[in-house]
Amino acid sequence: MSKMLIKNTLRDVKKTKARFISIMLIIMLGVGFLVGINSTAPSMYKVAEEYYDSQNLMDFRLLSTVGFNDDDVKAIKETEGVESVMPSYFSDLLITGDTGSVVRVYSIPEEYEGSEKINKLTLRTGRMPQRPDEILVGANKFDEEAVGTVLSFASPEETKELSEILKCNEFTVVGVVDSPMYISFERGSTNVGSGKIADYMFIPAESFAYERYTEVYVTASNLRGLKPYSDEYISLRNKFQTKLEDAGTIRI
Repeated sequence: MSKMLIKNTLRDVKKTKARFISIMLIIMLGVGFLVGINSTAPSMYKVAEEYYDSQNLMDFRLLSTVGFNDDDVKAIKETEGVESVMPSYFSDLLITGDTGSVVRVYSIPEEYEGSEKINKLTLRTGRMPQRPDEILVGANKFDEEAVGTVLSFASPEETKELSEILKCNEFTVVGVVDSPMYISFERGSTNVGSGKIADYMFIPAESFAYERYTEVYVTASNLRGLKPYSDEYISLRNKFQTKLEDAGTIRI
């Protein structure tokens, strides 16, 4: 750059200081936004990874149309590479008095025969249930004012009585919780009611009337410590999924 061009540039800057400062501020603001946006995604991934690890989020959720018994769970636990298993119950139910609202009700996570508890809950307010007719509700839709209220449910199927699903007709809310299975506002879909799940809730396992477990959660040892959104995690998870499917085929 020639000396004359530099002088002309400096002269123009002096004549239009306000415009020059405005342009510089706009550039700085744009760079700041770009840096912030680029750093947001890695930060969010990091926070999610730490949260998943602290709550021992499942690697796999196994479902069966006929359910699982203790022998099935034992076979899953003995599959090479399985670190922890946790059989559980769930059902999509209609809330009485609330037109078309469907909630997914799970059994509260518990340790199973020495396996670490999976999908640990975080209690926001209140306490954990101590009776079969007490329930925990999700923190996204409920707050501390929900504690003490009574909820009642209806069977989602005309051919099935509620007593075939739950042992209690009404439940008292005793706590509000967060679950690592739900980190967004989306709660999923269902084939009952309105077709959309409004929220999630948890009750003691003994409150369910099912004879067999409806689901089994699994964590794999070779996935421990891997970033859940990484290509390595996804690749190893897919391979291990095939192993679990083969184990299920043998059980059938």
